[in-house]
Amino acid sequence: MKTFTFNFFLCGLIILAFTSCKKDSDSSNSEGLSGNILKGKLYGWTQGSDKKIVSTSSTANENTGEAIIGSDGSFSISMTAPSVATLDGIVSYFEMPLAISDTTSKCADIFFEIGDNSGTSIGSMEFSNGIAELTKGCAVGDIMYVTKNTTLKGSFSYSYFGITETEIVDLNLKTGWNLITSEVTKYSEDAGAITIENKISNSVPANMNWKLTVGK
Repeated sequence: MKTFTFNFFLCGLIILAFTSCKKDSDSSNSEGLSGNILKGKLYGWTQGSDKKIVSTSSTANENTGEAIIGSDGSFSISMTAPSVATLDGIVSYFEMPLAISDTTSKCADIFFEIGDNSGTSIGSMEFSNGIAELTKGCAVGDIMYVTKNTTLKGSFSYSYFGITETEIVDLNLKTGWNLITSEVTKYSEDAGAITIENKISNSVPANMNWKLTVGK
């Protein structure tokens, strides 16, 4: 995975799980992704009805959609495909030893920013199940756009600062929009050494919620 994507996907999906998960219990907020329409309800929303969501592609900061947020935090955003010329190749995106069914596919992550109607940002919209950081079961999510049906399977490990992580990838990406999650499936400590196993897949763990992360 290229450096930027590695930092986002593994830090944004995995390390984010260790830094921003706070216990939530409302599973009704993850209404889901259908085609290019993402519907949901922001957990614990208290910002009123004068805010909106803007989605952008990771590869070119290209606007892919906007939606007004209801006073109860509900939203429905219709996303348009990013320009093909701005997308990453699936192989250069996932720079790791994976079996990839179609190496000609291209892709981009989608970021969500929340702001007021004047364009002032107040934070980002993120998807997680709220289980505490460094805890088995903590999960975070990501929206990805791909140009072709593509499966990715395999695993790889890396170490840093006394932590060893293993990523197990089992993705079945469809042409268009996909919801991807990373879940901590194992966590252990032994004599100061930490071992973590993460599953990256299309599965959505229980109690996943969209939420506002202020200032991020």
